[in-house]
Amino acid sequence: PLPNSPITCNPGRYVFQKSVDVPKHSYVFRFDVKPSSKDSFYWKGQWWTSDNEGLGTSGWPSGDANRWGISSHYLYKDNGMSGNWVHIFNSSIVNEFYVGMRHDSEGFIPSAGVAEKLTRAAIGYTAPQIFPQNNTMNLVPIANGWTSVTGTAANINWLNRWGETGNDYIRPSFSDNLSITHGVHSFKVGTYFERLLNSEAPGGNWSGTLSFSTSSSFTTGLGGLGSTGFAYANALLGNFASYSEQSSRPFTNNEIHLLQSYAQDEWRMSRRFTLNYGVRLGYHTPFFQRDQQGSNFDPSRYNPAKAPLLYQPTCTTALTFVAPGSPASAACPTANRRAFDPRTPTVLLTNTNLVGTFVPGTGDLGNGMILSTDPTAPRGFRNTRSLDLEPRVGLAWDLRGDGRTVLRMMGGVYHAPRVGGGTGGASSLGGNPPLQRSFSVTFGNIDNLLNIIGGALNSPSTVAAVEVSSKTPTTYNYTVGIQRDIGYKTVVEVAYVGSQSRHLGERRNINQVPDNAHFIDLNPFGPNCLISVNAGCTRNPFANSAVNGIHTTGVLGDNFLRPYKGYGDINMTTWS
Repeated sequence: PLPNSPITCNPGRYVFQKSVDVPKHSYVFRFDVKPSSKDSFYWKGQWWTSDNEGLGTSGWPSGDANRWGISSHYLYKDNGMSGNWVHIFNSSIVNEFYVGMRHDSEGFIPSAGVAEKLTRAAIGYTAPQIFPQNNTMNLVPIANGWTSVTGTAANINWLNRWGETGNDYIRPSFSDNLSITHGVHSFKVGTYFERLLNSEAPGGNWSGTLSFSTSSSFTTGLGGLGSTGFAYANALLGNFASYSEQSSRPFTNNEIHLLQSYAQDEWRMSRRFTLNYGVRLGYHTPFFQRDQQGSNFDPSRYNPAKAPLLYQPTCTTALTFVAPGSPASAACPTANRRAFDPRTPTVLLTNTNLVGTFVPGTGDLGNGMILSTDPTAPRGFRNTRSLDLEPRVGLAWDLRGDGRTVLRMMGGVYHAPRVGGGTGGASSLGGNPPLQRSFSVTFGNIDNLLNIIGGALNSPSTVAAVEVSSKTPTTYNYTVGIQRDIGYKTVVEVAYVGSQSRHLGERRNINQVPDNAHFIDLNPFGPNCLISVNAGCTRNPFANSAVNGIHTTGVLGDNFLRPYKGYGDINMTTWS
């Protein structure tokens, strides 16, 4: 954007603070009808709209200081309707029926004319994309790598869901409750059904991301014509440190069904004692992707023999050790760094950007992944108990019969069936391989992107997963207390309230680097060998010593050391 500072002492400055326009509208309509003394109906419709427009709208990345004149709407709508019918059969039997629908949406909409100024055609940016079909707005790449720039860098940046809208629905929900009074009993039975749809707007790296960061590797990466040492100068020349894109735009399109029924009774056994007891039965599906996109990592399907190979690092000069088992006294010089295919370790490759990327044609890039289209895959990738039993009991006992001292007790079981639909659950599985992969090219020039884009590299990525054999979160609530009327219109109550929860959701990385793995290759006497403990250790000839002219570089990257090779972090949500 052009300078806009109104202060004469700061000419030529851009002010990125701007008031946000936040109009809100809410409308409610209700109609009540009572056609007879035994029937009553109502219908209610409600509409809510909140439109935040400005440089500081919800969800924008990198904070207010990095919006740089890109104005946007955060448009939220929540609309719904409901109906209710109460029918009185007689003085002791009443039925109530309810039905409702709801639609809420979350839109990330460019302000008028803003996106048009950022299109490739408007700016004259003609470099190709790896996956142009994903760039539906035809925008220029994001540029947010500006190391060496002091202060707030001029990021070209926007939300990855910009221009898209996500929609959630309850379509429909209904409940029916029948109340029966018979003597000293008050019975109540009912059922509830809900069909919930959760659709988040698609995101991903769809317009491409450029980094003009500076580094020693970048300086030599273009034959001495790479980094100038200053990120803005690199951008003016078109010399980038990296350019990346993702192969698809993952989005959430989840659905879950819930059906619950209950029966309960309030039994007034005497004037002093009342017992409440009942049971609720609940059926639910796990969250599942409606369009069958997404994949899940199942450790039982992973075969180590099918793990793809990674290009490994090496050094053409030996590294000097201070003492056995100590780290190298100096890193491998940049000019001596090489990459090699583990199948041909004597063939050294000068393109060190290959290190840590997949060797083409090796292994199975989907090793351990199961697609939702696989007939053996459970719905939503989870096997859960289809029926939850929730017994509940409570009592009230007038201990002395004078209505002044009452003992109350309650206990019950409760379940939380709506799990796995959040960011750590089913909604994150759409970004997994093989449906979604990240590709990058490094140390190039924008004018030459067409010639090097075909060599975009693919490396292990972070994977989301849900536990296949999982449980439903369960809570046990219980209370015991005594109420005492002490007079003076005052009641004193002492109670113990307890709650225990089991099978709560937890997200953990099952593909962490094992303890001490980073140090195995640094020990020239081999792994698990401490000279101070075992003086008879045999030196490992492959550790930091020349083998066929190859020297290791010291520490391997994380992806070489993980238990499930071929992947980065595997963040699994469990309910065990």
